[in-house]
Amino acid sequence: MKKTILLLLFLSFLAPLLLGAEDTTSSRLVGTWVWAVHRHDCTVTYNADGTYKADNDGTTIKGTWKIEGDQLIETQKGSSSAIPSKIVFDSDKSFTLDGFQTYIKQAK
Repeated sequence: MKKTILLLLFLSFLAPLLLGAEDTTSSRLVGTWVWAVHRHDCTVTYNADGTYKADNDGTTIKGTWKIEGDQLIETQKGSSSAIPSKIVFDSDKSFTLDGFQTYIKQAK
């Protein structure tokens, strides 16, 4: 009986941490980020409503995004294919996708 109570107490403290991880990652992602590649900047804005807008040398791409576990899942407007990428926050001002694309948060 004591073991069952201890297990339930442990799970009651652990569950909010695990369930809230996606919300924390989502809130950290909201904002405008820059990815510099081959002397070009790609600017991506992730909105709190789950939409994004990417601008790269005059080309604009829009779509939706969500976090599932450690995956950023983006779906480009007009496409039914979702693109998952492993997201790792290096700090509050940078994150890396799939281990090689590093984005830097723009100052407001």
